[in-house]
Amino acid sequence: MNGPHFGDRYGIVSELCESLESRKVDLLALSCAIASLTGVVPRHQYDPALEAIQERFEVPSVIKRE
Repeated sequence: MNGPHFGDRYGIVSELCESLESRKVDLLALSCAIASLTGVVPRHQYDPALEAIQERFEVPSVIKRE
């Protein structure tokens, strides 16, 4: 996730961790910079992780075209 407002919003990591914890998603790694967060979750927990994030954050949709 990234966004220019992340540097100004205290507690965004705790929001992310709480959302993942509520869905019992294991956070294997987390990196934080001024304007981005990068996390690693087990492959089998991808869908619950995405749902947890979408519950608390606005997530743009990406449509893949073949």
